[in-house]
Order: sequence, then C-alpha cells, then structure tokens
Amino acid sequence: MKKKVSFLICLFLLLYSPVFASFKSAESYVRKLVDSKKGRMDIGVGFKHIESGNAFFINPDAKYPLASVFKLPLMIAVLKSVDEGKMTLKDSVTLETSDFCIGSGDLQYASPGNSYSVSHLLYEMIAVSDNTAADALWNEIGYGTCGALLKNNGILNSDVYIANRPSWLLSLAQYGEFKDFDGFKIAKVWKAMNYEERMKAIEKVLFENRNLTIREFQEIEDSSAFRQKAGGYKSDVVVAEALDNLGSPRDFVSILDLLYNRKLLSDQMTVKALWYLSKVKFNSRIPGKLPRNVKVWHKTGTITGSVNDAGIIEFSPKSHGVLVVFVRNISEGCQAEASDAISDIAFRLYESYSTNL
Repeated sequence: MKKKVSFLICLFLLLYSPVFASFKSAESYVRKLVDSKKGRMDIGVGFKHIESGNAFFINPDAKYPLASVFKLPLMIAVLKSVDEGKMTLKDSVTLETSDFCIGSGDLQYASPGNSYSVSHLLYEMIAVSDNTAADALWNEIGYGTCGALLKNNGILNSDVYIANRPSWLLSLAQYGEFKDFDGFKIAKVWKAMNYEERMKAIEKVLFENRNLTIREFQEIEDSSAFRQKAGGYKSDVVVAEALDNLGSPRDFVSILDLLYNRKLLSDQMTVKALWYLSKVKFNSRIPGKLPRNVKVWHKTGTITGSVNDAGIIEFSPKSHGVLVVFVRNISEGCQAEASDAISDIAFRLYESYSTNL
C-alpha cells in the first residue's frame, strides 16, 4: 500500500511540476500550429528528448517524400562501409557519366573521370546537398545498401531506394515506357509497380541515358513543357512525390537517436557523421530562429510540394533533442510558410528544453 501511495505521489509531482507543464505546453503549441496549417500543407512531426526519453509525434508513421533528407541514411551507409573495412575516407571515387545529376551542388560541372575522396564527396553531399556526390557514393556502395541498413536497424516504414539521376530522368519521362506521359500518368504507373519492377526501370532509364551530358540533362529539365501542359504545379508535386524516397517522422527520429547514441556506427565514424551534419549551409529551418551559438546537426530536403528538416539540437551540453519535421502537399506559394513552421517548432521546443533542463 505504501509503495502505491509513494508511486501516486511521484506521479502527481511529475504531472504538475513546472518542468513537465512546460514540456506539455510546447507539445500543445506544436499540435496547434500543425492544425492551423491544414488545407495548405500536411505536416508530420517527431520529437524525442534524448536524455529523458520524453517524446511526441504527429502523423508518426505517415510516409513523406524525403527529398535530400535521404542523404542522411546514405551518409550513414557509407560510413558503415568504412567501419566494415570496405573502403576508407581517403579512397578515391572516379565520377562516371551515370553519377552526374542536375540540381544542387557544383560537382555536376566537373568532368567525367575526375576523382574525389570519399570524405570530400560526403562533405559536398551533406553540406551543400550535392546530387552528383550523392549518386557517386550510392553507386560506389551499391543500390541495396541503404535499404538493408534501415531494415537491419528496425527502420521498417521508410523506402530509400532511388538515387537522384534516375529519379529525375524518370520524372522527366526520359524512359522509353514513359515517353509522352504527363506527370500524373508517370506517378500513377510508378505507384502501381512493385519493387522489382521499379529497380528494372531504374536500370533501364540509366542505360537509355548513359551518354546524356549534364548540359543536355539541364536542357531537358528547362524545356519540360509537358508537365506544365498537364496540371502545372500540381502535376509537378504529384510526380515529385511518386518518384522520391519516402520516410516517416518516427523512423527518422529513430535513425538520429541511434546515430547519436553510437548504435549505428563506431565512435570514430559517429563523430565524423555529426561533423558532416554540423556543416550544412542551408540553415533557415531547424536552426533558423535559434540563437547562433546553439549546436544543430541536421539535413534538409526540398522538392516541389515538400519541405523537410531532420536533426539534433543541443539545448545544453547535457540536454539534446531529436527533431524531425516533414511537410508535404504544400499549396502553391506556401513553401516559405512551411519553412517558417519548421523553425517555429524548433524554437518553441528550444525555449522549453533549454530553460527547464
């Protein structure tokens, strides 16, 4: 009886303590903010305070387009290969035509045959989200590696299977079976494919475009009027989401939690991973409204209709939180509002945890 009374007293003190009240207030704020955005965007949130285990989720298991956040598990998979002795950070990777992709980063302007260290490619992939660096690393470690890494660590609700170049080429209908398809048709056909059919399509689109130069690639993107004819922005959103890797807030909280706690990589490679994540140049989302001296290790991602950020915030040297915010189905013209929502969520959590722990 005494033990039960003691437990109830402890529970009462916890529930009504100023600290707990502050945490719940922060969660309530985030939930209200997410609700206020309905109709203009769909937001998924995952938060876990690492030291205490306090956590909350909004749409935890919904699958969101990852955009460049997929480069986070890709980085971990590469560093896992280093841990396993399959490569070193000093190893050279020679860029092949199949590695080159338009979009983020300057390595797309390099010449085929140029070589860069694994470490340099990792830095470019994370710091400036270089698509060519990402594809070169993915091709180096093998296509199934990311998926296997996630599955082996109990991350079962995310699909990381397609690199930048094939995704972009498929969305531009540069695949024999997709010729003259608009964005809606491409998305419909792709969603109906199983994993094996998709992998065959990826292999074929890369082969069909094996000699495509980066200049020709960009010209196709610039002249992709077929997408504008059939739905404009909405068509772009639908095909971008369909041809992207997918992930859930809960899964990516788990990935970052496991990473921080040295459960995915060796101590040495964990330190290296966090170093890369500390070098991200695009800091208007999770770090956007935080004091400049606050440490944040994160990776952003953006495609048409989706805005993401996933990272770890240091509230104090002994207090850290994993925050994942994925935003999809963003109405045209609302991308800046989505980015602001991410920074607002991060700041409110920082206010609560930096002053109460």
